[in-house]
Amino acid sequence: MSRDSDLALVREYTKNENLVRHMLAVEAAVRAYARKYGEDEEKWGTVGLLHDFDYERWPDPPDHPLKGSAILKERGYPDDVIYAIKSHADYLTDCPRVSRLDKTLYACDELCGFLTACALVRPMRLGGSRRQGRPQENEAGVVRRGRQARRHHARRSRLEVDLDEHIEFCIQAMQSVAGDLGLVPAGPARNFPSQSRDPVAETIGKDQAFIASPGARRTEKGRSDFQPQPGDSARPRRLVDQRGPGFGQARGRIAGKLVRARCRRH
Repeated sequence: MSRDSDLALVREYTKNENLVRHMLAVEAAVRAYARKYGEDEEKWGTVGLLHDFDYERWPDPPDHPLKGSAILKERGYPDDVIYAIKSHADYLTDCPRVSRLDKTLYACDELCGFLTACALVRPMRLGGSRRQGRPQENEAGVVRRGRQARRHHARRSRLEVDLDEHIEFCIQAMQSVAGDLGLVPAGPARNFPSQSRDPVAETIGKDQAFIASPGARRTEKGRSDFQPQPGDSARPRRLVDQRGPGFGQARGRIAGKLVRARCRRH
């Protein structure tokens, strides 16, 4: 089987583009581990790419991945490929993870999905220079905290690798296919390296970018033109702290302040 036929099978059973991208992300990570361990990269890539191809049609266990396994069997895929795909389901107790391929798929599956979610709330997605903050540092810090940490610790422990190294390894693998994953920056307006940039004006439109104070608006150049009105506070409040990116972290507060600002104006 070739990768083209694998991808055609994915497209045949999966119409949700986000699910396709998840499979591409897992494929990239599993392929990277195959190169690291000196294994068959094509076989490992097939497992990563096809592990969820049946999920959209049969999302309920144990139909997924058993329905897909039956399809793969009919199409002549090797038994070890089918077994590895079945083994990533925790509820299939008769398919324990035995081989390195089984454990690698299990360790990469949920982590790639979580890293995608982290990247989608970053202006630079999976990109960014060291000077502006490496995505490895940001996503790794998120994964190490909270409820998800225990899950990823458990999964990577089957692979016997350090969690931080595993996270960074998967990020680097996903960066190599960031375009296919939809995780490249949307354009210059998504990157805020300069303090003179106005992320509010760039994001919601200069004609709608208000200060919380009813008497102040943005000028055409995106700077603040304060015109205090009677009853305004002495120091009008800004929507975004211009000392840094800020917008992605405070967009909820921005939306609330915009609503309040418009209500005051009317």
